[in-house]
Amino acid sequence: MVTRDGVALAITSIRPGDTLIPLSHRVVDASQRTVDLTGIVASAPLSPGDPMILQTTSSHSVVVDIDSRTRVTGGAQFGISRTTIQDADRVRVIGVVDQVLGEMTQTMAVMWLGP
Repeated sequence: MVTRDGVALAITSIRPGDTLIPLSHRVVDASQRTVDLTGIVASAPLSPGDPMILQTTSSHSVVVDIDSRTRVTGGAQFGISRTTIQDADRVRVIGVVDQVLGEMTQTMAVMWLGP
């Protein structure tokens, strides 16, 4: 299973409403693609496994799923981790977004840019 731009996709990332296209030796989820987004944390994760809401524009937000495979970096002097990111922090995220739901189903990296 891969995204429309060829990134491997976990079966748990498939969501209701996704468009699946069978090709010769794989299935493509045409609803999902890799993106690089920067925004303001509207709702920080309260505990490990909780999602984060990222406001990318005044009228658009994305649910960001963060798990143990997500690399969290930035602000080493502040000891940044997924549980220390707070509401109103500026972050950059890279991962696979399901465009049907507006959810980043596989988050590869979260980079803390500042408060």
